[in-house]
Amino acid sequence: MAKNDPTQRALNALRAMEAGERTEEGVVSLRKLLAHRSNHVVGRAAALAQRWEAEELIPALLEAFPRFMVNPVTTDPICAAKKPIIEALAALGHNDPEVYLQGARHVQVEGMSEGKDARRWESPPKRRVWEDFPRRGGNDTAALLRGISGDALLGCRYGDAYLVMASLLMDSDARTRRVAMESLGGTASDKSALLIHMALLAGDPEADIMSLGLQGLMAIAPEASLDFVAGYLYSQDEAIAEGAALAIGEARLPESFATLRRAWEGRGGPDEFALMLPMALTRDDEAVDFLIAVVEEKPTPYAAAAVEALAIYSGDASKVKRIAAAVEARGGAQVKRAFAQHFGEA
Repeated sequence: MAKNDPTQRALNALRAMEAGERTEEGVVSLRKLLAHRSNHVVGRAAALAQRWEAEELIPALLEAFPRFMVNPVTTDPICAAKKPIIEALAALGHNDPEVYLQGARHVQVEGMSEGKDARRWESPPKRRVWEDFPRRGGNDTAALLRGISGDALLGCRYGDAYLVMASLLMDSDARTRRVAMESLGGTASDKSALLIHMALLAGDPEADIMSLGLQGLMAIAPEASLDFVAGYLYSQDEAIAEGAALAIGEARLPESFATLRRAWEGRGGPDEFALMLPMALTRDDEAVDFLIAVVEEKPTPYAAAAVEALAIYSGDASKVKRIAAAVEARGGAQVKRAFAQHFGEA
């Protein structure tokens, strides 16, 4: 950039403000920077407004957003302004849903070899409407924007937020679906549980998104969801089976350990190694007894893995004493190394 380039000067000013604390003069400067033509300047100014908790800048943020919705591939590549603006507005408590609805509907495909560079939804899309973009060389840079906008709609209690979230769960881009699933899993709502349940039944090619859904169900409605989630312990996808096991273990229901033990003993269940940490996470005394028995009786790799799983009890002196005794009685260099690594030298 040229020495007197206005964008570089603005970025330098932001860099100086980012290194300091909030001041009234700084807030005034941020308001001016939010009107800058550069998307990178505005994006960083929005992020700083969020960090400074500058609620008085909400109007300036709202004025900035629509500028980058016009010819967005040119004015705001990679959504460098729009995404931090939405994040700042949500963090600052802006509750009017209109700007979030725009973000949740926006699709911005960059680097396409043919056709228009960017499109916007005018209505919720069908599943994988934009599936052809990757094949044509395009990258939808608004995927995360859609996801965080949906999360903001949940946060501001927009009446039709769950209709929007249903569309985002069926988005063609995994990044959008991932944020939507995680957002729903963090809300204590029957509507969230219903949407997650339906999305899991529809399936997702990304195992981590399925796992987020399973964890979300067990966080929102653990008793009602246990049998449904337990069915995924027998998924042919090992990552999904492991996700189900962790979700059940983290829920710490009275039935959690028994459910995991049935998977251990049954055919088609997840690998035993993947079940040990979830068992320990139940904090069930029977689970501790079971894992200590694994240390004492099972082949060395299993015993060492059980010691590692039991490491979550490193702060419980009575349990550590039992685990140490089991390791000492069993012997074996690998198991002793595992104990030393996770509990310290006996």
